[in-house]
Amino acid sequence: MVALLVLAIGVCVWNVAVPSASIWGAFLISQLILLLLLAARFWQRAVAYRVCSEAGAKTLRPADSIGAIRYNTQMPESASAITRSPAEIVQNNPVSQAANGICYARSGEITIADNDLERMIAAVPVSVASALNRKAYYFVPLTVTQGEDTVIADRYDVALSDNAVATATWISAMPSVFSSPPV
Repeated sequence: MVALLVLAIGVCVWNVAVPSASIWGAFLISQLILLLLLAARFWQRAVAYRVCSEAGAKTLRPADSIGAIRYNTQMPESASAITRSPAEIVQNNPVSQAANGICYARSGEITIADNDLERMIAAVPVSVASALNRKAYYFVPLTVTQGEDTVIADRYDVALSDNAVATATWISAMPSVFSSPPV
């Protein structure tokens, strides 16, 4: 309560006594308010200590109550994302065809909801979609290169993201385009 009173009086003095153009006046008043608030806090702690000691309560230091603090020195290992070849993705994920003629499929844990993906594909005009026919578009979490091979991760993984690529791959007779959402 004392701290609130100090703050209220300090703000009133600041508004009345310090002109708006006086930077040094504002600095001195603000520092005085902070000093008085700190003094009020120390007074509050001293009173609490005195009341507790008169009541016979034992004071504890933080180290007495919790013992030694143990820090984890190793980061927990998370399972890395499973990677599959484009051929496996094509084989395991059936392709759907939108009303505008675009063929698409989704695989893995992508962040785009099904209805949002369908709306996004349906938004492509038929005149543009006709130029995109004869391809299947696969929406995947992450497409990466590992050496000479291109693989698709089943979920986004930071460890793999440095090797992320956008790719078009020929699988059997139909070209397939694998698209990962932007990171």
